Amino acid sequence: MSRFSRILFITMASLFAISAGGVIGGMLYSLYAVYVRHRRFDAILGACIPYYKVVGGIGILGLFFFFVFIFSLISVRNKGKLS
Repeated sequence: MSRFSRILFITMASLFAISAGGVIGGMLYSLYAVYVRHRRFDAILGACIPYYKVVGGIGILGLFFFFVFIFSLISVRNKGKLS
């Protein structure tokens, strides 16, 4: 694995971890707000839409880096066989 591929892998894993943590944290906050603070569930979800859009964007960016990582691995393997 080349240095560039390693950097892409670390970036991809970090973005997926942030995205997963954001989704889990958002779900826990929603449950807390509904059951402890007794707020309406539809009001909580309506207010969380921008938050989940950002978390989804980070997840999509992680998916993009995943594909770039795969392509970089393929290109490094092909260059090694041709040399």
